[in-house]
Amino acid sequence: MATPSPQGKIAVIGGSIAGCAAAIAAYKAGYEVTLYERSTGDLAERGFGICLPNTLLETCIEAGYLDESLPVWDIYDRHWFTLDKQGEHRHLWTSPSRMAAFNWGLLWKSLRSRVPDDVYRLGSSVSEVRPTDDGAVVVVDGAEHHYDLVVGSDGYKSIVRGLVVGDTTPNYSGYVTWRGVVDADALVDCDEALEQLTSSAATAGFDGGHVMYYPIPGPDGQRRINWLMYTTPPESVDIGLSMSYASADLEAQLTPFFNRIVEETISPSWARIVQQTPDTIKAFQPIFDLELDRCAAAPFVLTGDASTITRPHTASGGTKALEDALCLEEVLRESDDVRDAVAVYNERRNDNGNRLVQLGRRLGENQVLSTPDWENMDAAKLSDWVAATVAGHNVYIYAQESVKADASGG
Repeated sequence: MATPSPQGKIAVIGGSIAGCAAAIAAYKAGYEVTLYERSTGDLAERGFGICLPNTLLETCIEAGYLDESLPVWDIYDRHWFTLDKQGEHRHLWTSPSRMAAFNWGLLWKSLRSRVPDDVYRLGSSVSEVRPTDDGAVVVVDGAEHHYDLVVGSDGYKSIVRGLVVGDTTPNYSGYVTWRGVVDADALVDCDEALEQLTSSAATAGFDGGHVMYYPIPGPDGQRRINWLMYTTPPESVDIGLSMSYASADLEAQLTPFFNRIVEETISPSWARIVQQTPDTIKAFQPIFDLELDRCAAAPFVLTGDASTITRPHTASGGTKALEDALCLEEVLRESDDVRDAVAVYNERRNDNGNRLVQLGRRLGENQVLSTPDWENMDAAKLSDWVAATVAGHNVYIYAQESVKADASGG
């Protein structure tokens, strides 16, 4: 990024995907930017999967947010299948599902490369943020700094969110996800599954949940398989109310339960992907969401998960963070007054975020809490079921058309 003539000073709190994107947005709009990231480690080590619409990827490359060389795995459709009562694998449907799949760490690294080192303040702990008559004060490691605008990109535990909407509590969905990622070359006796996961995603449905699989690129370009399993935990297990990844004790309680589901309800070639994933790169996480009355109020703006929190079914975490940033750049360019820009940002982004929350709730209800009779589903029934769940939303992972092939039954 070339250094612009500053229009004012903006602080971005949080250096993950949303924070890096917001810093790029503010910088491109002509502001002096400082990004505070409390961690001291390399976030690029996070290697789980993340997806974006192809159109958004193209927009972000053209706008200078992402590198054209960023490794991406193109996905064109999605296989749906189940295990019937006789233990036979049943392919139910191949639906259109056009998306770009990434390694989280590589996507972050591409964004981070666009943020100058003197802007990105690693190991900086923000202890307080408070409004002033002409902006806001950010307290970092005991020192006070004044800014015209503060962007909260500090995730679901955001300290900025309370300054925008007051006290809020994310809602627990009633279920959890177990996720992992594994090198395709390391998998044994998974040929049937791997053949279908070349340019496709897949969903294995079972009573009480499902597992979704999709390929992503590794750091050296090799194929990795990212998977997520959603289901309700046993009533005997107290998962608590933390949105963080589960403790070692909780993992020990849940692991046998999840292993039993995989062994008993998923066909062997697909089950082995989960079973052969190293325990060190598996993680449990309760699913939460949050609607907001607003996502910005001068001198504060929320982006990414610091704003509305959506469930992973919508595949919108990275999408929303990047769209928030593109909107932030646009409104800052359009207005000479930060307060006006903040008001327009809220108008353009808050309803969008809340609609995604509502969509995630419908997807969770239909795909986890009240799953269909998978064994009696076919292509036509699944198509109708997906259409009813999406309810008119234009969701890229449930695309109406595919450039690879039309939907077909199996």
